[in-house]
Amino acid sequence: MKIRQGFVSNSSSSSFVAIVEKKDFEKYIKSCHEYIKFMLKDGYSKKEAKLAGKEFVIFSGEDNTEDDINLDGFKGKKILTSDDNEVKFKSMSDLYNNDDYPMQLGDCLYKMYKALGKKSFYSSEGC
Repeated sequence: MKIRQGFVSNSSSSSFVAIVEKKDFEKYIKSCHEYIKFMLKDGYSKKEAKLAGKEFVIFSGEDNTEDDINLDGFKGKKILTSDDNEVKFKSMSDLYNNDDYPMQLGDCLYKMYKALGKKSFYSSEGC
């Protein structure tokens, strides 16, 4: 397994680990879209760790099934696709039965990486 500073993307695999400095994570969360904020804070489990005097937020998992997206508790008005378009649906039950699939965690992490830069972001894919 390779660990890189920055964002790793490999279409042959969908498992990942992403680590971001907690201070940068908290800064990003204050300014991002409500759906991305929900996904990063509440939609997926994450862990926190301290290493060499720095605090980190750690995300891990797989990013390839609709079962991974848990929108229970989302109170926002707009759910986004990976293209930043609004998902059109009438009820949560038909959310997965249309062409506008909700943005997954990997997409949200990539947007955070683009905003923060690779200085405070580490990721690995295919673990």
